[in-house]
Amino acid sequence: MEPREADESNALQDRAAPGQPCPFPMVVYEPMPLHAQGPHFLKGVPIVARVESTERYTSGSKVRPSTVYILQLSHGQFTWSMKKLFRNFQELHRDLMKHRLLLSLLPLPRFVLHGSWPGRSSLELPPLPHGGGEVSRRPSSKQKQLESYLNTLLEMSVYRDYHAMAEFLDVSRFSFLPDLGPKGLEGMILKRSGGHRVQGLNCAGHHQVCYRWSKRWLVVKDDFLLYLKPESGVISCVLLFDPAFSVQVGKKPTETKYGVRVDNSCRSLVLKCSSYRQARWWGQQIAELAESKGNECLRQHPLAYPGSQRSPNPAAGRRGGGTPGTALPTQAGLQGPERAARAGSGLHPRGESPAASPAGGDRSGGSRSPLNTGSHRRGTSQARLSRASPSKRKANFLNARIPPSGSSRLSPEIYMKRPAQSDEWRLDLILKHKAEQGVRVCVLLFKEVELALGINSGYSKRALMLLHPNIKVMRHPDHVSSIIFLWAHHEKLVVVDQSVAFLGGLDLAYGRWDTPEYRLTDLDGENCHGPKGGGAPTGPGEEAPVDLATNQLLWLGKDYSNLIAKDWVRLDKPFEDFIDRFQTPRMPWRDVGVAVHGVAARDVARHFVQRWNFTKTIKAKYKGSEYPYLLPKSPHVPPRLPFLMPGAQVANVQVLRSVDRWSAGLHECSIYNAYLSVIRTSQHYLYIENQFFISCTDGRSVLNTVGDAVLQRILLAHSEKKPFRVYVLLPLLPGFEGDIAQGGSNSIQAILHFTYRTLCRGESSIVSRLRAVMGEGWRNYISFCGLRTHGELRGTLLTELVYIHSKILIADDRHVVIGSANINDRSLLGKRDSELAVLVEDTELVPSIMGGQEYPAGKFALSLRLECFRCLLGVTLENDASIQDPISDHFFHDVWCARALSNTNIYEEVHA
Repeated sequence: MEPREADESNALQDRAAPGQPCPFPMVVYEPMPLHAQGPHFLKGVPIVARVESTERYTSGSKVRPSTVYILQLSHGQFTWSMKKLFRNFQELHRDLMKHRLLLSLLPLPRFVLHGSWPGRSSLELPPLPHGGGEVSRRPSSKQKQLESYLNTLLEMSVYRDYHAMAEFLDVSRFSFLPDLGPKGLEGMILKRSGGHRVQGLNCAGHHQVCYRWSKRWLVVKDDFLLYLKPESGVISCVLLFDPAFSVQVGKKPTETKYGVRVDNSCRSLVLKCSSYRQARWWGQQIAELAESKGNECLRQHPLAYPGSQRSPNPAAGRRGGGTPGTALPTQAGLQGPERAARAGSGLHPRGESPAASPAGGDRSGGSRSPLNTGSHRRGTSQARLSRASPSKRKANFLNARIPPSGSSRLSPEIYMKRPAQSDEWRLDLILKHKAEQGVRVCVLLFKEVELALGINSGYSKRALMLLHPNIKVMRHPDHVSSIIFLWAHHEKLVVVDQSVAFLGGLDLAYGRWDTPEYRLTDLDGENCHGPKGGGAPTGPGEEAPVDLATNQLLWLGKDYSNLIAKDWVRLDKPFEDFIDRFQTPRMPWRDVGVAVHGVAARDVARHFVQRWNFTKTIKAKYKGSEYPYLLPKSPHVPPRLPFLMPGAQVANVQVLRSVDRWSAGLHECSIYNAYLSVIRTSQHYLYIENQFFISCTDGRSVLNTVGDAVLQRILLAHSEKKPFRVYVLLPLLPGFEGDIAQGGSNSIQAILHFTYRTLCRGESSIVSRLRAVMGEGWRNYISFCGLRTHGELRGTLLTELVYIHSKILIADDRHVVIGSANINDRSLLGKRDSELAVLVEDTELVPSIMGGQEYPAGKFALSLRLECFRCLLGVTLENDASIQDPISDHFFHDVWCARALSNTNIYEEVHA
């Protein structure tokens, strides 16, 4: 160990409190050579070794049997076992003797400076028991002597902290991090190159002929394994355990003598051991650790809700004791083969995870007419997101997954709080501030086909990467090499410290921030003063600073937008207007997101880690320090919850995905499964709010069957003569540039064609098939609505649609699906766009009304549904009695449908 390396190691150890490990990001993301990593152990915590037993075996090349010593070690809360031969003890003793000689000849200044120079009298090594003679014929005696020898060494810091001792004990900087779970198997191995399953243009089978063996340090944890380069300490690969995980030992599966093969969905990793005994031990230990600790990752999980025929316990929401804010878990769901058949999510349902929807942040309701005004608090959700990171004074890792959707982008210069009086709450400067505090910021962006989409993700990457070295940005996919031209990364998520996650339909982009008033205008005259300063750049990629001291505008520059009037241009000039705000109204935006805490947030983080590592392997495999591999924190270690989002409620949460081999290395369509299951098993009503509704109508051009599931559920209610309501909210027009009065663009025409064909036009549409069975009685079951608002611009009355970008499904006031997935084949089939969502099943129930009867409703689902209805119908919190029962004839016909029809007639008359 060089003096500089020793100083760095001691500095790391000094920053750890007694009994506590070094900070997680410092250990994981600041690599050092394996021999220079210094003390790995918890400060002030003893290490106890015990020789449990011995094994004797005979190799083919030896006549005399060899003895294998099975050691059990404990270090605080960590325990692990290992197998050693006597020659391993001899090698350790020789290394320590060399180390002792070096210390006695060269009392280096680093030891004196740190007060750790032990003095020559304290360097005496305990005697190592001899390998032959009388002692070897008494195994129990030799076991005790070896145990005493090892424990004596472990009490001497000068030898305990030496790298040869760390290698003998199979420990590294990853061994004693509680966030990574229990200590697993570690050691030096040879690994074979290749084995990655990468879709696209690659030389198939080349790794079976042209490969090399490399020496690596392997670390096995409860839900992943990794290996790193000993000479640099840089992580070279992270293999997550998933349902495709398997371990095989032997020459046939590995094509290598003494080989071990570890598979998951993304890679087949082949390891080479020194003997068949070692290969069998390694294979057995990897499999046992994965099965005992990481078994949740090894199977497809049933949905938390589907098939439940038993209502949750009504008493859960009215319990007398217990801790405030918690609830008794329910065990609803299918059992046995039927339940397994509905599996599909690679992430486990998480019981009693706090969840909060930003939509529930404002209880004031609206003040205008129904279904044409009102909004979820988009501004509230952005403000909460902005507070999540800065409030974490000890925040040490930020996963920021902020991809654009098919027509949106990440806008670094957006303001998270409005009006902007300074740059304090500008997104890029928030990230820069946290990066300067040592937070690691990792951003994944969708790399668009520039001829098709003008979202300029390259500008977003450059703008963020120039802020600070701790901000890492990657774009995916590379279209030619991956042969992906039509599909996109559509998920939107932000994870902070792997303890709180934000996801939903919200893009951190221009035009998304909004208020409950759905303002159509934003002028200097009505909001005091506009921003001062020009748009002339001061340098490459920069723009002149904007004086915000007296600003009262809510939407600056490109943030004032109207997708149908004009698409965004010149995104590298964020504070330049691209539409005339004195002539054109903005298009209000409606969106819904959700925040999850605890283990559910770790599942979201695991998804991001999987996507990040997959992208790094494809695009930046050999840029170890520039783009590090990320590690998921263990789901078996209770996460710390330093803060909770306002209004968070405890519920069962399951993370759902649409991913494929091109996007994440494996296929999953659990969002689609969740939609079908929730719809089919609903009992009272469905509330669907989505940007698109394009579903199966003829079984040919559209493949998803969400529309068929809605149809069959209505037909079932009709045959049973039971009330059942379906509320469908869609944008009045697709969000593409074009004038519908002149026919609109090709994109608008195509989307409208497929939407109408799904809902109401053609013999295969939902309405036509319902009308064939019940005539005009279909109006008692389903309604289709959009949103529109009005305002005044310089004395002229005007109107504009409210663009619905939400992706939510609420069923029976008990189950909610919130995410980024639209109802179309791109989002649901899994093989196309990548998506992320959560299925929330309430465990805490509160009294409510359903069909005129008392009904135990889920607290989270009920609050979200009521907030939606208040915003859409302009109902205040004090006067919301009319919206409590979502399936009553009075509400459905006299309130919901009547208000929608009345507003339609008024707008047609006034703005004809």
